[in-house]
Formats: sequence, C-alpha cells, structure tokens
Amino acid sequence: MLTSASVMADITVTYSGNVEPTGPTNFPDNARLYEITHGAPTDSAWIPGAALFLKQNLGSEQSAKSTMLEGLKSIYNYTASDKESDKPFAEWLLALRGWIQTQPVTGRQLVTTLDPFQLEIDKTANKKITSDARLNYPNRPDFISIIGLNGTSDGTLPYRKVPYLPGKDIQSYFNEDDIASWANKNEVYIVSPAGEIEKVGIAAWNFKHVRLVPGSWVYIPIDNDALSVAPHFNEGFVQWLTTRSLP
Repeated sequence: MLTSASVMADITVTYSGNVEPTGPTNFPDNARLYEITHGAPTDSAWIPGAALFLKQNLGSEQSAKSTMLEGLKSIYNYTASDKESDKPFAEWLLALRGWIQTQPVTGRQLVTTLDPFQLEIDKTANKKITSDARLNYPNRPDFISIIGLNGTSDGTLPYRKVPYLPGKDIQSYFNEDDIASWANKNEVYIVSPAGEIEKVGIAAWNFKHVRLVPGSWVYIPIDNDALSVAPHFNEGFVQWLTTRSLP
C-alpha cells in the first residue's frame, strides 16, 4: 500500500484507473518514481499502458498543440478549393482539427517504465518527481486506432478504431487500397501506448514486419503538396499523439 507523507508535503500525486488507493496522496518534494508507484497498480492494471502526467508540462504542451493547429489550418487553407478531388482531404482536415481541439492538454511525461518492480531494480529509470502529478494504470485495450484510411472524412472522428489482432503484423490491418489518396503509401508512424514512436515501411520494397501493441496509434502521414505550407506537421502531430493515453 502507498504511504502518505504529512499534509505539508511538497507534491501531490493523484491516482486513477486500476489502482489502490485512488485519489490524491502527498509525497516529499523530489520523491522518486518507485515511491509513487510502489503498491499502486492492482492485478488488473495493464502496466505497458500506464501514464504519468506532470503539471509542469502543461504550458509547453499547450504551446506545441497551438503550433500544430496553426500548421493544420495552413494545410486546410491551401487545400480548400473548388476541385472535387480535394474535398475528401479538406473534410478530413476539418474533422482532425475539430477532434484535436476537443482533446485536453495532459502534461504527459514519457518515462522508461512505470512498473514498480522494474523501477526498484533500474536506478537510472527511477527518476525524481518535482511537480504535482497524476498516474493512470488502464485496462488492457482490445483495439488499434488508425489515422489516414479511406472512409474517415465524414466530419466525425478522423481515425478508425479496429479490433486488435494478437500476433498479427501491421499488414493485417489494412492494404494499399484502404489508404486515403492524400496519405503516404510507403511509410507509417506507430505510437505505442507507452509513447514510443517507430517509423516503418509498408510498401513492397521497404516492408518491415511489426507486431503492434494493443492500444497503439498508426498514423499514415500526409503526403500531399499541401504539406509544403507546414512541412513539420507530420512530426509535430506524431509527438502530440504521445501525449494521449488510454482511459
């Protein structure tokens, strides 16, 4: 079980998900990850999807989000035209922008692990915490979310959630015909629930066998002339996806 410090503690850690106990617990300033995770996750917690959020990260994340949205606006303005072929892309861009705007800034801090047993052994991973924080230990998901497929520009969600296929690689989730006309047919980004990013080939000439982790994002990046007005959008969007977490 977690042990609380005095009410004069310098930082407060709030717990959610499959944890015991839930709610806020006080710790001395500069407490380490092992201290705040030890005894927290229950047996039903899915450790690979655990996430740490720090209050001190909120400002920088909001700034990065605003920059990304400005880039997305520039791409939309470049794309919006009377050409019929551009309409699905423009509609998808609007859906993507609307979705991003509804997503809260989280302050997620990517760390090596939030497994208490590993943190007890790996001293380099057992970092100090110097800010109020939140820890979430989710259930194991049963889905993958894919961004960049046909049929996801209907003005609702800009991505498709599909069932997770145990033991299957990325090729099992879609083929070239499923990819939107404005998206890259050669490479995709994979963002794991832990926030790890991998760029992998999906074409015949560069295909890499990758088995996805449940709960991963697959982003088939924009590969269109419109990207010229915001050349760093894809990378910024992928970084933003690392701030998302499982419920």
